[in-house]
Amino acid sequence: MKHFAILTALLISMGCTAGELKLELHGSGLTGIPLMIRIYDADISFPKGKYIREINLLAGSDHTATTVSDLPVGKYAIAAFADINQNGKLDRSFIGKPGEPYGFSNDARHLFGPPDFNEASFELKDATVSLSIQLR
Repeated sequence: MKHFAILTALLISMGCTAGELKLELHGSGLTGIPLMIRIYDADISFPKGKYIREINLLAGSDHTATTVSDLPVGKYAIAAFADINQNGKLDRSFIGKPGEPYGFSNDARHLFGPPDFNEASFELKDATVSLSIQLR
């Protein structure tokens, strides 16, 4: 019985492993601009609904990096933007076109509207995943 309890605890802890996510954001004129990074784990909420994590950081240059080390293993997608006017949201024109630099994981893009979750998604396993996102 004692061995069963140890084995069970081991198996449970293996299912709760976390990977490390290294993000690089690139864009022109970003120095000193707040960047908003939103991490999604569900198709139905990407990229306008509920996100599981938001990271806010100030761009030190046109190339800014950050690391997220406590995400559980799983499938994710990222939406990021430069919050030029610092209002906490991606501003849009009257026709819905984004007015601030933005980008998605896998550099996924559509001509009209955002990409879907599958186009922007990536697998985070128990190792390091590095992503580069171009904000345009």
